[in-house]
Formats: sequence, structure tokens, C-alpha cells
Amino acid sequence: MKLTNADGTPLAGADVTVTFYMAAMPAMGMAAMNTSSKLIDKGIGMYEGSGSLGSGGTYQATISAQKNGQVIGATQLRVNATGGM
Repeated sequence: MKLTNADGTPLAGADVTVTFYMAAMPAMGMAAMNTSSKLIDKGIGMYEGSGSLGSGGTYQATISAQKNGQVIGATQLRVNATGGM
């Protein structure tokens, strides 16, 4: 993931977290799933990380960035993950 300022210059030194959430599916006996990963600042505005989801399915992903203790940006998107339970 690349993080930039409003003028397009790379933003370094932020705390970036990605959280994946899937609602519970009681009919299938599945509890809600929630996992977060902190991304590592690789320089020139690039952040990366890894994590493990509990199963395949459609997750709501929230990416948030903070700098000096203040939220500087956040976005949400849907992610379709493949794999079994």
C-alpha cells in the first residue's frame, strides 16, 4: 500500500492498520471474524504487512493511518478471500 499527502508526496512515519471483519452467520454455525494487522513502514510512503483470515468469504476491510496520535486517513472496502473454513 502506498500512502501519500494531499499533494501526492510519499508519507512516511505513519501507523497503518488493516482490519478485516466478517459478520456472524448463525445459520452456518459461524461466529463473526475480526482480525487486524499493523503494516510496516518500508520507506517512500510504502507500507506492507501480512495476516491470516479464518476462512474464505467476503470481508469488510478498514485501512486506517495515524500520525502523531491523530487519524490522518481511513478507507473501507470489500475483499473477497478464497479458501476453505
